[in-house]
Amino acid sequence: MTEGVDLLTFGIMAVLFIAATLALGYYGYRNTKNSDEFLLGKNKANPIVIALSYGATFLSASAVIGFGGQA
Repeated sequence: MTEGVDLLTFGIMAVLFIAATLALGYYGYRNTKNSDEFLLGKNKANPIVIALSYGATFLSASAVIGFGGQA
């Protein structure tokens, strides 16, 4: 048995990932009427989702900028 990545499996997964990404993008494009709906999320964002998004953004910025200096 060879070690490494099976190229057929990798190729199939890559194609499925790209197809799913394009399908979700098209679905979002079709259901958005103007830029205000896109930028504001139709003013329907759940506060929990906003908090999780803010937390992920803060942790990502901290990891890139702040934690690198402590190494």
